[in-house]
Amino acid sequence: MEKMIRTALVALLMAAPLAATAQTGSSQTTRGVHGGGVLVPAGGSCGVTDLVSFAQFIAGRPTISAFQAAYGCVHLVLPGDFSTRELRSDNSRYFAEVDSFGRIVGGYFQ
Repeated sequence: MEKMIRTALVALLMAAPLAATAQTGSSQTTRGVHGGGVLVPAGGSCGVTDLVSFAQFIAGRPTISAFQAAYGCVHLVLPGDFSTRELRSDNSRYFAEVDSFGRIVGGYFQ
């Protein structure tokens, strides 16, 4: 009986990622507060596609928590953070410039 339960649990654990992908109905979904400007491929990484909306969002001087709420899957690199040096062309990593109040005032994708 215990072996049968283990087998069922292993099967469920292996099927869960497949079920989550199947719920989207396609290989790509978009999400984001600002015009759906974040592309989230089925592989898990994401990137900003609507750069105009993103620039308007940054011009509003968002807090770090507001950035993470709006663009949660974009990796935010703050001053002093360590980061790898690989080049990403999908706008999935944003190097932010922060003012003395902790608001994002600019930055760049790399």
